[in-house]
Amino acid sequence: MRNAFSIILVSGIILVAACSGHQGTVPSAPVGLATSAPAGTLSSSERLPQSNKQFFDAKSILSRRDVQDLGPAPSSYAINLEFVLPEQNTSLLNQMLAAIHTAGSRRHSRLTHDQYIANFAPSPSTYAAAVAKLTAYGFQVLGTDPNRQIIKVQTSIGVADHVLGLASHLVRQNGKLRHLQTLDESLPSDLASSVAFVVGTSDVVTAITARCPGSPGCILPTPTPTPAPTPPPTPTPSPSPCSGLNGPIYDPIGDVGPPGIANSYQLPAQAGYCGAGHALGFMIDEDPSQSDLAAYLAYFQITQTGSFVRRAVDGGGAAFSGNPNDGSALEANLDYQTEVGLAPDATVYEYSIPDLGWQSQYDAMVAVVDDDVLDAMSISLAGCEQSAPSSILGAMNQILHQADLEGITFSAATGDNGLFYCSGTSGQGINAPASLPDITAVGGTEPGAYGGSAPFTNQTAWGNGGGGALGSGGGYSAIWSTPPYQQYLPFLPSRSIPDISLAATYAPEIFNGSWKSLEGTSFASPIFAAFQTTWNQEANFHRGFANVAMYSANQSYFYTADCLNDITVGNNGSQSAVGWDYVTGLGSLYGGCSF
Repeated sequence: MRNAFSIILVSGIILVAACSGHQGTVPSAPVGLATSAPAGTLSSSERLPQSNKQFFDAKSILSRRDVQDLGPAPSSYAINLEFVLPEQNTSLLNQMLAAIHTAGSRRHSRLTHDQYIANFAPSPSTYAAAVAKLTAYGFQVLGTDPNRQIIKVQTSIGVADHVLGLASHLVRQNGKLRHLQTLDESLPSDLASSVAFVVGTSDVVTAITARCPGSPGCILPTPTPTPAPTPPPTPTPSPSPCSGLNGPIYDPIGDVGPPGIANSYQLPAQAGYCGAGHALGFMIDEDPSQSDLAAYLAYFQITQTGSFVRRAVDGGGAAFSGNPNDGSALEANLDYQTEVGLAPDATVYEYSIPDLGWQSQYDAMVAVVDDDVLDAMSISLAGCEQSAPSSILGAMNQILHQADLEGITFSAATGDNGLFYCSGTSGQGINAPASLPDITAVGGTEPGAYGGSAPFTNQTAWGNGGGGALGSGGGYSAIWSTPPYQQYLPFLPSRSIPDISLAATYAPEIFNGSWKSLEGTSFASPIFAAFQTTWNQEANFHRGFANVAMYSANQSYFYTADCLNDITVGNNGSQSAVGWDYVTGLGSLYGGCSF
């Protein structure tokens, strides 16, 4: 007997294994506010979705211009898979997650990684039994996981298709052979009790860096690039407390640097909290330039006392290319310079991945949680949630449960194509991983005046109107039900994004020694990560999952407290409005508030 791959998550949040009515495409964007759930999503009271219909939209992937379908994959073609085991002790886990996800609940103390494993990972005997089952099905186990959460195997397409029902194709993408499942996974009933998710069933890359999809390299039209000043000798790190970011507000071509961002959002750095003793990170498939960072910090008169750590995942990515048309190189510099610029005393980790594929992103998320050293992790990558195998989205949100309990904040850029429009495609939908319920989805604003001690003035939603045009990514999920923290907003039909929005335009970067002007929500997400990291230092507390604090502030005080700034001007295909909207979510934050 074979079970449809039904995915059940705790805390009332479910990844649905059916998409009745629209077969992998998101319903048309609403003209006004949505009033009913899209077909195929489940309410938080439902627990056992059963259907053979797909969420995973293989047909759209095969129609991509960068993908050539080579037909059914040879049965001997070798692939690596990861079988993710289910969480244990779910009654206690539900209680602890509910305390995080529900406004007004009593929060638990932050768990260490070892405490989480001891309480919620499978027992050694359960793990061994799962290994034995997979071996019996012909999977070659590559090694055991000391955390007993994942079993990595090597197998052939023939075995994987037979056991999991994938109907795999071989494709060529940008000159590289890759495999693509054309059906969502299903598990034999005896495996279904031991395995929660399967990762690696498709390695076609459908995510991109979340920067504007305009000109090559996503660089805005600017004057002739201005050579960056030669940096002075690197100063010796000072043990004295941070005295704020007090350098130039603007770069030479008019973009707004860390002092302007920190002033206008009143980030904790301006109160002397620059991240000392704390850490934040980003993931990308190409290293940033250290010399460009030095020039960037020198211009903005920022002294870095924190260190840099490159953490290779699955072998890691490439060295800095210096190619201005290389989106990953531009993204690496943008993330790195933004995080160091706003939290110069923190340790910044680059989680270096071999490509932007879903499995690489998942493995980086696992590495972050296993390392358990970060305060906040920013993901500036985006791809249509229906271009990701359903199972991997479930695996991602399960590892985010662990991040929640360990006090690690994850944020993700919502993308730059406006309402209901997937990054890197011409299709409707919203982007993952921003659509995951246990992540903070960060949209974009276009700030007005900078500097001073007050929040941005004349801040508007970033968007040129209409799906596909430049603008803050937004919409509602065709996969995830409405999470508890959004349920006080009755017009939301399902998990809806963004949660919060920050500056997405006039983003400064030094690239190969010259200033570049960028825009995109991939600027907003590392700003949020830096805020969370420095806030943790100020509060002497690891906030972890941030959404409940922000939504609780909105529910309790609306916009009367200095916590959130409502943005009512601008559109991304949906008009900004008073309160939560599909353009900026709750609006922007004000760092002077403790939520």
